[in-house]
Amino acid sequence: MSDLILAKKYNLPDKIQVAIHKSSKGFTAILPEYPGCMTYAENMSELVENVNDALLTYLDVPREEALKADFLYIPRQEVNKPVKRRNLSEVLSRFIFTVPQFSYV
Repeated sequence: MSDLILAKKYNLPDKIQVAIHKSSKGFTAILPEYPGCMTYAENMSELVENVNDALLTYLDVPREEALKADFLYIPRQEVNKPVKRRNLSEVLSRFIFTVPQFSYV
């Protein structure tokens, strides 16, 4: 199933808001637009995966279809806006839907 068909079938959003809280043990992500949807990870790359998994689970995307999906909600940065360490959670608070593009040369 193509990613766009999957997105339409399960009404997946183009963007999601994510509130990220850092603690001494890792990161907690809360998806405020989806009541009760939250996840935890020890590092940021794991958090991105867990946020995607949490949202797809929340939206009742069957596991076998979710595993075949070739897209991610990834943190986006504002264009021409420098990322400062103290503003990291602000930058990571918005995730966007993307289909990874691969090139084998």
